[in-house]
Amino acid sequence: MIDSQRLRQLREAHGYTREQFAKKIDLGIAQLTRYERGESDATTEVLARIATVLSVSSDYLIGLTDDPIPKDSELHTDERALIAARRRGDFREAIKLLVPDD
Repeated sequence: MIDSQRLRQLREAHGYTREQFAKKIDLGIAQLTRYERGESDATTEVLARIATVLSVSSDYLIGLTDDPIPKDSELHTDERALIAARRRGDFREAIKLLVPDD
């Protein structure tokens, strides 16, 4: 089952309203609301769409890992750190990673 709290936090971190996100993943708002309340489970197809739009692994969405970046990602360590800082809302850290001190 999708980690309902993670799903809601990720949606909000990406700046989507429920309505916007439901449309983006081609899902009814009532169903998305059930996922975010932990009242319903997503099909594999829907889980894949959610993971793709939110740029996280499906394992992260269902709570099998605490690493949101898909394991097959070609991102470098510094790129992962930048994405993680952005997702946490730590914009100062993200800027430091983008503009290193010389």
